[in-house]
Parts: sequence; C-alpha cells; structure tokens
Amino acid sequence: MYYTSRQTKKMLRSLIFCALVAWGVDMMSTDRFPTRALSSVLWGICVMLWAITIRQRIIQKKIRKYILISCFLFVSLFAFRMICYALPDELYRPAEIFKVGYYLSMVPVPMCLLLSALSIGREEQDKIPGAKSLYLASGILSLLIATNPLHHSLLRYEKESIKIQSHGWLYWIFVVWLVCLMIGSVVVMVRRCQLMHIKKHWWIPIVNSLFPMALLVIYLINGGSPFLFGVKLYLFQEAYCLLYIVFWESCIQIGFIPSNSDYPEIFRASSIKAFLTDQKGETVYRSGMDCRDLEAYKEKAQEGEVLLPGFLRLQSRKVTGGQLFWVDDVVNVKQISESLLEAVNLISEENTLIAEEQRLREMQTRVSIQNRLYDEIAFRVHRQLAGISALLQQSAADRETRVENLKEMAIQGVYVKRLSNLILIAEENERIKIEELVYALEESMEYMTLAGIGCRVNYYKDQETSAQTVISAYSFFQKLIEAFYPGFSFFYVTLEKKEFFEMRFMLDLSEQDVSGIEFEEPGITLSFEEDTVYIRWKEADR
Repeated sequence: MYYTSRQTKKMLRSLIFCALVAWGVDMMSTDRFPTRALSSVLWGICVMLWAITIRQRIIQKKIRKYILISCFLFVSLFAFRMICYALPDELYRPAEIFKVGYYLSMVPVPMCLLLSALSIGREEQDKIPGAKSLYLASGILSLLIATNPLHHSLLRYEKESIKIQSHGWLYWIFVVWLVCLMIGSVVVMVRRCQLMHIKKHWWIPIVNSLFPMALLVIYLINGGSPFLFGVKLYLFQEAYCLLYIVFWESCIQIGFIPSNSDYPEIFRASSIKAFLTDQKGETVYRSGMDCRDLEAYKEKAQEGEVLLPGFLRLQSRKVTGGQLFWVDDVVNVKQISESLLEAVNLISEENTLIAEEQRLREMQTRVSIQNRLYDEIAFRVHRQLAGISALLQQSAADRETRVENLKEMAIQGVYVKRLSNLILIAEENERIKIEELVYALEESMEYMTLAGIGCRVNYYKDQETSAQTVISAYSFFQKLIEAFYPGFSFFYVTLEKKEFFEMRFMLDLSEQDVSGIEFEEPGITLSFEEDTVYIRWKEADR
C-alpha cells in the first residue's frame, strides 16, 4: 500500500463513519417513521467528503475531472431518490419521472471510469481514443432511458402506482453497459500501467469490489432490495455508489491512479529556508528551518532578488493562491563564479594561442599553394622562357634579326603571362567562362598581328567549361604557333561548346608543311583544302 497522509486518513474515516450512520438510518426507515430522506442526505455527504479528498490527492487533471463528475452524479442520484420517496402515492407520475433520473445519473458513471482509465499515462493535451464513441453511446442510452414514460422499455409499473411490475429489455442493456465498461476499465488500467511493482497488485481493486458487486447481484436476482426480519438491508443506489467508490479508492491506494497528499507536512520537513504567503501577504506555511527573520524582507523580494548578509539571497515566485519565498546560499555560487572566471581567462589565453597557431597554419597553407602554383607555371612555360632567352642571345649577336626576334619574343611572352593568369584562376574555380580563353587568345593575336599575321577568333558568349580544358586549349594554340611560325599569314580560331568543348583552326599551310609535325594530344583531326589546313581540337572525354 502507498502512503496516505493523516489528513486523508481522517477524511476517509469520517466517510466510513458517515456511510455506516447512513446505512443504519436507512434500515430504521418505516412507514410510520420514514428516514430515507435523511439517509439520502447522509449518503450525499459521504460522496462529497470523498470528492474533497479526490480534489486534494489526484494530480492529473483529466482523471480528477472524471472522478469529480461521477461524484456529482452520485449526489444527484441520492437527490432524485430523496425527492421520489418524499412524493405521496397520488403523485405517481412525477415520481416515475424522478425514478428515471436514477438511471440517468448512473449511465455516465461507467463511462467516466473508462475515460479515467484511458487517461492514465497520457499528457493533459493528448486526445483519448474512442472518447467520442463513448459519449455517443452514453447519449443514446440516456435518451432511451429518459423516454421510458413513453415506451416503458426500462421499467414497467403497476397501474396508478410507482411500484415496479417488471423490467424491460432496456434495463438489461443498462446492466450490460455497467458490467462491460467496468471490466474494460480494469483491463485498460492494467495495460496502461507501466510500473511492474504496481501492475502486480491488479487484483486488489477487484477483490475489494467483490462485496459491493455481490450486493448488486443479490439485488438483481432478488428483483429488489433483500429483507431481513422485515427490514430492507440496502437499496440499489448505495450498492452502486459503493462499488465505484471502492474500486476508484483501491486503484488510488495501489498506485494505478497517480496521487499525492500531505504537501504541508512535506514543506515543513524540507531542509531549506522558505515560507509561503497567501494573497494578502500573510505567512501560511514555514519550512523546518527557522525563517521568521526573513519575513521582514518579503515586500522587497516581491520586486526582485534581495541580497542578505552572509552571502544569502532571498528570492520569490508567484504560485497559485499566494507567493513562495526561499533563500539561496550563494557562497558556493560565488566560489563557482570565481572558478568559472579563472577558467574563462585560461580558455581565452588558450583561444589566443589556438588562433595564432591557426593563422600560422593558414599562412603555411597559402605559401604551400603559392609554391605549388609557381612550380606548375614554371613547368608549363619553361620551354617558352628558354626560347625567349635564346632569342635574346641571338638578337645580341645578330642585329639584322633583332626586329623579327622581338616579335616572336612578344608572342611567347604574352603566352607566359596569360597562361599564368589562367592557372591562378583555375586554382579558385573548377569551371570558368570561355571568355577567359578568348581574352588570352585575343591578346596573343594582337602581337601576331604586329608580326603581319591576320588573326580572328569566333565564339559563342555565356558558355563555360572546365578550367583545365581552357588551359589545355590555350597550350595547344601556342603549340601551333611555335610549330609553324612564321610560315603562315593568317590564323583563324573558332570556339564552340556543344556536348564537348572544341577549337577549330584555319591556317594557310599546305599538307607538305604540316606533314612533319606530330601531335601528342588525343582528339586532333586535320583536313586540307588547296593551301589551307583545318585543325580540330576537342577536349578529352570525361
């Protein structure tokens, strides 16, 4: 069994005592001394006392709501019974209507029991599966019961009397509704419970409910209240309410339905300095630690934190029905703050060292990349640089060839410059626009024009290809110049990008002029027409 507070135990004992008194008063009722109205009031008080404990103990709102709704229905059940028994025999029609109210009060109770079972383990905002179907079924059954005076399918009365003659088919549907939802609630509670040490006590609510269940069965078999020495032992309403109250209370006690109690005792047993005030600012509860000296600061604490001597801090927070005040010892907080500050300074110094180390690494990376690029440029243009050096030496020895050598050196020099630019661009971009190649070709052709060679380049704008293809294309262009210079008078180039990028060259050379040249690049095709050679260069397959 789980812990129950002293206050709840006192309330439950009062409930049991009140129920016994109500039962005794009910048994003493006779035609000469009718006490059934008083017993109905006492049973209603029992239900309300139990509802008060439910409101204090049940922490899940949905479950608490369904149980309190059932308590209201129990109270209304006894109210209907009290009115019904208070009416004289001549008013059998109104009494018949109030008797129907018995059953209208009882129909939603098993539905509330099943809905509370389905709410176990769910968040408050979660929807309960099948809830709408239960509401619909309960509504239809209630409607059929409410119209009993028209069809008498629930109860049939003797002529001009409130005495029950027989039960109709609707009465047994009502009984099946109670039994099925009760059994379903037990099954759902066992399935919804996730704690094995609670689930193994599933039989306790059933065993505890056997007594009120037996009372109901005896009532149904007997066709009414059983008698002992001419005295009615009980009525259907008491057994019905007792069944559900015992079942719910058993589920609460073993832990099927989450509950808590004795919050004031828990608060007083706490080891912190704290106190609770009501909405008027009056202190209601104090913790076990003496905190009366702190109550003088509660008005300031409502506006914000209050620092007290001895590295103490008084804080507050609004709670339902009042305000909570508590004290924090900030000595440890101060020590932790100093340690954190020291750690932050250390981390800051380490971050500075890491940043400097990162800067040096980035610098080394940049230098490494630059050296690699310079090595690649030197490798690709070493032949042109050697040619320029040879031409300079030749020009110094032979003044007559100086002008022609200068033209050839200019063509090779602009190639060195433009190829270097393309290699640097390719380092940052995998794909570049064809215009970059066109700029290089046009600048080379400017110096070729100075050498008396007619040049032209045709291309389509806004096309792009891989950077390595552009470098290879420009290198092949320079290779043609070096291979045939100065043996041609015009040099036309067409650039085109379809599925593959290609360059087409047209030079005024004969087949005999080209026969001694071998091309290492794949994808080179040559064709001749009179004294013109057509050379087609295509990028390598990807």
